[in-house]
Amino acid sequence: MKKKIICLLFLIFFFPIVVFAYSKVIPGGETIGIEVRSDGVLIVGFYSVDGVDIGKKAGFLLGDRIVQVNDSKVSSISEMMNVLQKSNANCRFSIVRNGKMRTIDLPLMYEDGRIKTGLYVKDQIHGLGTLSFVLENKKFGSLGHEILEANTLEKFQVGSGEIYRGEVVDIIKSRDGSAGEKNAYYDKSEVSGVVTDNEITGVYGDYYGELKDSDY
Repeated sequence: MKKKIICLLFLIFFFPIVVFAYSKVIPGGETIGIEVRSDGVLIVGFYSVDGVDIGKKAGFLLGDRIVQVNDSKVSSISEMMNVLQKSNANCRFSIVRNGKMRTIDLPLMYEDGRIKTGLYVKDQIHGLGTLSFVLENKKFGSLGHEILEANTLEKFQVGSGEIYRGEVVDIIKSRDGSAGEKNAYYDKSEVSGVVTDNEITGVYGDYYGELKDSDY
């Protein structure tokens, strides 16, 4: 009898207590425009200059993110080009590869008076998606999958971004061997939210739209 009592007391005092926090979920379904900018300048391809793949030869790889040129931080292509135009023949690039920082020296070349790096780069992605849900605390989820960069097929490292309300103008029905399409546009005059995360389960952020009683 004593053993049973001791066992019962042990369960009462040591069984873990789990507390859940709940928030109202407002279902979405609306078409939205999504624009995201890279956390750095993403390398998506290479080209040769005077028959030499100078970018590859220097040691760059697809998917590298350029975050600094010489002593200047860069977060966009325009910022990177401004630094390059003020540089000498050689530049030192700080890149992020597989989560680690490293530096690569690149001798600049010129063609028709223009700087050539041998690198195709990208700093933003935009397109259409669906708003999945909005929480009562004004957090939103969308897409239901991560945004991948088409050339590298890797997750796009988002530095910042926005969503906008969209409107469907036409739908092409699917048929055997061909997926359907949704043609839509979005209005950039009013931001509906900001993107903060790009995860395997979707794109998330802070919602700026109004939540009405009829939405619950």
